[in-house]
Amino acid sequence: MPSKKAKQKKLSKKITEINDIANKDIPRSVTDVHKGSTDHLYPTFAFDFVDENKFCLWDADKNYHRGLVATWKKMRSLSWSEIKNHTGLRMKRIETKHTLPTNVSEDIELLEIRVSLEGRLHGFRIDELFQVLWFDPEHEVCPEGKVRR
Repeated sequence: MPSKKAKQKKLSKKITEINDIANKDIPRSVTDVHKGSTDHLYPTFAFDFVDENKFCLWDADKNYHRGLVATWKKMRSLSWSEIKNHTGLRMKRIETKHTLPTNVSEDIELLEIRVSLEGRLHGFRIDELFQVLWFDPEHEVCPEGKVRR
């Protein structure tokens, strides 16, 4: 059975290892505090508010899935500022006749991102985070020619 001194030494070594890991080079974008716009940040994606009753991912075909993965990869390589100006992604604010999920505020700025010729992805931003709401392979949430903000 290890002595108390040996246990303390082992614990001290573990604490040092943890501190060494914690003090590694942390990307500046993680530690910087910016006031105002977060458009200089790169997007991350979250699915906390995905509507499981309509415009579901499981209803889309494999071509939409491929386009979606390619879109996410492309977006991860761009800042939000670059995404806003990217002609292929065509990110824009929209209005829709569809009801938002009950856990989503009506005050959000609903965004549409082009996934493919017809396919779209809908959600909203909170700083660098894009909260996905709907997967829209047929461009039904807000088809061209409809009201946009």
